[in-house]
Amino acid sequence: MALVVPSQYPGVEQVLFKLVGANFNVTTDQQFVPIGGVPINNYFITRIRAALDPASTTTNLTTAAGGIYTAASKGGSAIVAAAQAYTTLAAVATGVDLTIAAAGAQPLTTTPYLSLTTGQGAAATVNLYIMGFIVTGL
Repeated sequence: MALVVPSQYPGVEQVLFKLVGANFNVTTDQQFVPIGGVPINNYFITRIRAALDPASTTTNLTTAAGGIYTAASKGGSAIVAAAQAYTTLAAVATGVDLTIAAAGAQPLTTTPYLSLTTGQGAAATVNLYIMGFIVTGL
């Protein structure tokens, strides 16, 4: 079976990027991975979902906060604000849709970075998925 990558379906809402097992105890950059491993340019974000990683998380998130950016070192534009809290992630069965900032509502061309402002203070991993659609002709 052939691997289907997002660029094969422009204009269709789909998962564009993932960050599985993101370390929520550090404030260093963690780059998302494009689905299919193929760079994705010219896309719109429609939703960003965060969920505790069931394989390794035993901690409820109580202090972790931070955003998603268009460049490393909290650079470029904030797709998700630095003040985004993850406190609703209290059990493996829970998830949270992140609040997308104004920059996230515009066409984007770079692979995003998660960069927490405040770490959890204990080992915690989260899976994040960025959904949206590829646009052509930008």
